Amino acid sequence: MNSRRPPNAYAGVRRNFIALIQDAFRLGDLQLQLFQVDAIEFWKKTKLAAIVCAVSALGMLAALPIFLLGITYYVQSAFEISLATASLIVALATITLGGLAAWLSVKNVTRAGGILARSKEEFRQNMAWLRSAMNQQSEED
Repeated sequence: MNSRRPPNAYAGVRRNFIALIQDAFRLGDLQLQLFQVDAIEFWKKTKLAAIVCAVSALGMLAALPIFLLGITYYVQSAFEISLATASLIVALATITLGGLAAWLSVKNVTRAGGILARSKEEFRQNMAWLRSAMNQQSEED
C-alpha cells in the first residue's frame, strides 16, 4: 500500500499545511490592520459628534450649580430650615451620590480594561508561539 505513494507525499502535505497556516496568519494580520484603519476612520467621522457631546456635557455641568441652588431653596422652604442647613444637606447628598457613581465607574472600567488586556496579551503570546513554530517547520524543510 505504501509503495504506491511517492516518498515525498508526506513532505508535500506538510508543506501545504504550513502554507495554509501561514496564509491564515497573514489574513489575521491583515484583519488587524483593517481594524486599525477602520478605527482611525471611525474617529475621524465621529470627531464632530464627540465635540458636540463634550460641549453639551460642559453646558450641563455649568447648569449644575444653579440646579443645586434650586434644590437647596426647595429643601429650605419644604422643611422650614435655615439656608445653611439646607445647603449642607444638598451638598452632602451630592457628594455622596457623586462619589458613589465615580467609585462604581472606576471599578467597572478597571474590570473591563483588565479583560481587554488579558485578551490582547493572550493573542500576542499565541501569535508569537505559532510564528516560532512555523519558522521551525520552514527551517526543517
